[in-house]
Amino acid sequence: MGFTERLEIVARLPNLLCHEYTTGGLLVSRRNRLFLIPDLAAPRLQPLGRVPWGPGQWPAYIGLLDGALKAGIQQALHVDSQRYLVAARKRWWLLTASGEVRDLGALPVGRPMARGLCVSRGNVYIAEYRSNPARDSVQILRSTDLKRFEAAWKFPARSVRHIHALIPDPFLADRIWILTGDFDHESSIWHTDDQFESVHHYLNLGQRSRATDLICHPERLVWGMDSPLETPYIMELPRTDGSTAERVHRLDGPAYYTTQNEAGGCYVGTTVEPGPAVLDSLARIHAWTPGDQWQEVARWRHARLPQYGIIYLPRGVLPGAFVVSSTRALSPGDGCLTIARDRALHG
Repeated sequence: MGFTERLEIVARLPNLLCHEYTTGGLLVSRRNRLFLIPDLAAPRLQPLGRVPWGPGQWPAYIGLLDGALKAGIQQALHVDSQRYLVAARKRWWLLTASGEVRDLGALPVGRPMARGLCVSRGNVYIAEYRSNPARDSVQILRSTDLKRFEAAWKFPARSVRHIHALIPDPFLADRIWILTGDFDHESSIWHTDDQFESVHHYLNLGQRSRATDLICHPERLVWGMDSPLETPYIMELPRTDGSTAERVHRLDGPAYYTTQNEAGGCYVGTTVEPGPAVLDSLARIHAWTPGDQWQEVARWRHARLPQYGIIYLPRGVLPGAFVVSSTRALSPGDGCLTIARDRALHG
């Protein structure tokens, strides 16, 4: 269990959840506190602020309850040089560089998945994610000032179950990819190019287009299938031909999050959850390097039920050949943030 020799461990830091590599460093959280790690080679925690903490947050100190109730900070987004948006329990907060902590209250979309919020042209977007067995309509909220939120787009009832992710494309101006699930007809890739004035359907391949994250490469789109129902694969889709999605690497469980680094490495993490296509109780990281094949570089055992075993990988492009991950309900090192270097890309 743990990391293969391909990854050189730089540091392991307990009880930290990674969110995003952004201007100034790696954005992480521990319970109700938000931190920045400016230098991954010599990691130290630089405090950014904390959200109010009351008696209702005591489950955050107990791994089993925290995983189920998610009492601490679960989502964090770097809005601009002065502001950070975070979600803890069912409330949203704005933290500023001056130390201000503003309670934004409970938003109608609840708590999105880790890739369900983004910034584009000064607008903040939050995608609705809830169980939604009745298949009611689901929406994407927009705010221009982080004081008022409005519906930017609404998927009608019985069209999708929920929204997994909003992914800005760094190679196409104003393009935001929208990933939805979960049944075959709901598992689509959509996009907007005009800040949600319009949304266009791009791809539906049933479970093959069920995704919770997307790697935007100059020549192709890459994702891992988030399917416990059908054998999952890492998928690649050439940007020049949206009809030729290809299965390139088989997975043993559904894929959730991805990350990249400046050296050209791409990484996909799998999860442990119930389903006929989940082959074992191991969560893994699979890595790709330019001109090479995908290969497994890390694995953990599922540590406890009923929580899914999840590997969190940060948004953004990590510097150099760094690889960063956090784990939940996985062993060894449950809840640990690991900073490593990919030796295949680092001399």
